[in-house]
Amino acid sequence: MPGKTSILKSLIANIRAALQQARLTAQQFMTTDPWAVLMRYVSDTIAPTLGPFRPAADALPVTG
Repeated sequence: MPGKTSILKSLIANIRAALQQARLTAQQFMTTDPWAVLMRYVSDTIAPTLGPFRPAADALPVTG
């Protein structure tokens, strides 16, 4: 039983730390537009940032 007590104390400490982090993060978003933050998160998750355009190496040359 003493081993399980130390595990539970460790888990409770981790939960408290996670809740503290969530509270601090939530306070940062009080001054911003929550919909803009949500849309930015969704768009970054669905479509990650693309690099600069590079034409294919075997592309035909442009003629004018």
